[in-house]
Amino acid sequence: MHSGPNGAVAEWVMRGVQDRPIPGRVPVATNRPFELKGVTVVELRDGRIARAADYIDVLGFVVQLGSRIELPGGVVIPSGGEAAHQGDAPAGATRRR
Repeated sequence: MHSGPNGAVAEWVMRGVQDRPIPGRVPVATNRPFELKGVTVVELRDGRIARAADYIDVLGFVVQLGSRIELPGGVVIPSGGEAAHQGDAPAGATRRR
């Protein structure tokens, strides 16, 4: 955490198990453990909070829950988080044809 007269910033980690649906995001309980990383930025004006914002690693979170991410060019990131490129063959990674 770093702070000053005009604001503060804190890096944080939240760990848990996704044991129920997340409305509008994940429609099922995966029962998988996760580690969600984020940063909170707070801006102060006249000693009061003027703005607070959280930035989180959503991609890392959904991959831990078992999502399969398909990128342009046929690159697929499986639930293990490793990317596959044409000619590469990491375990569990595939290239769409």
